[in-house]
Amino acid sequence: VKDIVLKYQGHPLKKHQAIKASQIFLTRLKNFESKEWRNYSDNFLPTTWPISDKTGDKKVLILPSSRSEVVGHPDWDSKWHDYTIPFKKLIDKLHIQYDKCILRCHPGWSRKIGAIKNDLIEEHYIEWANKLGIYIIPSHSNVSTYDLIKEADIIVVNGSSTAFEAAIQGKLVISIGKSSYSSYNFLINIKSDNDWHNLRLIHEH
Repeated sequence: VKDIVLKYQGHPLKKHQAIKASQIFLTRLKNFESKEWRNYSDNFLPTTWPISDKTGDKKVLILPSSRSEVVGHPDWDSKWHDYTIPFKKLIDKLHIQYDKCILRCHPGWSRKIGAIKNDLIEEHYIEWANKLGIYIIPSHSNVSTYDLIKEADIIVVNGSSTAFEAAIQGKLVISIGKSSYSSYNFLINIKSDNDWHNLRLIHEH
């Protein structure tokens, strides 16, 4: 898949291809029946951006991945063993106030998936966000992640497939660490501390 994407990502789709691709995303975004292994959006409720926006600052939505499918696998090892570290660095480098950011805890963290103790992951993220004053939406909340994406200016992920859902809506997506789409050009990739210069590409998105 990576080789195919790198070969063709610079070529525009023909009309019938674009229609077919949009149908695939529509199935996901509208929560129609799909063949995904787990559906987290089946009980989402419509929502609006919960933070007052009087300053005109960029709205940042942080969407950590569940990572349950890849945790512990050497191919997915990252220089950052704690993603809250680069998340904070990113916010600082973008010169955005913490209280203008939202942490949407992954819905999977409130569900048992194999042997992963997701409750510990959520506790860690909530403690981090509370220290900085970041607005928190817990994993058990049925607030629509898709509605939050629509209203956000910047989507921050670390491997989540939500990167595709955000990018197809024209959002600026910044990916931290390794992911299945780390080499693609529909987002800005920060794989390590050596890649912060990639933020210069923001104006191109």
